[in-house]
Amino acid sequence: MRTLPCSLIASVAGSSFPAYPFSFTVHSVFPRAANLRPSGGGFLLSLVSDAAKAHPHSSVVPSARFEDWGLLPGDPGCFDGEVIRFGAGRGGGRAAAPEITLPRSRRPADDESPSRGRPRAESLRAAADAVEALRAERRAEPSLAELFAAAPPAGNGFSARFVRAARELERAEAARSVPLFLAAARKLAGFGPGLTPAGDDFLCGWFAGQRARAADRPGSAAFLDECGAAAFGAGALGAAALGTAEPGADALSAGAHGTGGLAERTNDISAAFLADAAGGRFGSALVAFADAVIADAAIAARSADEIANSVAVLGDLGHSSGTDAAAGFLFAYREEIGG
Repeated sequence: MRTLPCSLIASVAGSSFPAYPFSFTVHSVFPRAANLRPSGGGFLLSLVSDAAKAHPHSSVVPSARFEDWGLLPGDPGCFDGEVIRFGAGRGGGRAAAPEITLPRSRRPADDESPSRGRPRAESLRAAADAVEALRAERRAEPSLAELFAAAPPAGNGFSARFVRAARELERAEAARSVPLFLAAARKLAGFGPGLTPAGDDFLCGWFAGQRARAADRPGSAAFLDECGAAAFGAGALGAAALGTAEPGADALSAGAHGTGGLAERTNDISAAFLADAAGGRFGSALVAFADAVIADAAIAARSADEIANSVAVLGDLGHSSGTDAAAGFLFAYREEIGG
């Protein structure tokens, strides 16, 4: 019988992981992650064992194997502002699951956003080549060639519908039109295979790419903020969502269902990632990929090997989730890449 530790210490907590007390129930459990549903409603919170898979709504518990903790969906728990404790549930959580002490501080939101800058053409090409190769290996659709082609694929298959929605997203950004953005985003949200659907991952990557480009595009950041608020509600982008202030009774859920209705079009796990992306905050692997591609004008361009390594780390997220996000990021640079 495996003996579990009675307590663990989390190494880092994301900017959106609340610092105030709350109760929760277990939403889902995987070998390297456990998702918690706050009792007040709102986006899911995650415990993850791999720092490369950290995201703003997560806390990293190094090397944890959550499937060994005896937790089942619906098991109760609470966070007192310092320690997470699981109550006795159907899975015998009190006996098996350790207490988890979280750090008092939260990861700065700036660390969860990509650098802003103008990537070199060779960096974009190296990233596109590495992403396309990995997508081909995993038979992910659509290919970058289809996304960047002058005209979308013919027909009404998955790739054709996906590319048409992506082009609508592109037109919305060019016109700085929030209604056009919402129309395109509704077609992508929840669309495609995966625990986090391909369309959602693509949207997250697209938001990251647009945030990275904002420094050279006056008004772009404000437009993205408007899109996020329209999609998920202003509460999704405020202090409560960042875990920096104790909310009122309904503040946790204030941003969960904005006027754009994107949360309702996908599953709970993916909705949390989308809401963070809409607010300009992203997972560690996507930020690392973006930074490898962009680099800084004052330092040498990243080598193709370094960029390929960042693609491999990002690509380790799900079967195609990481490369879907990478495709979305690169799509934001379609004009620069040559599409």
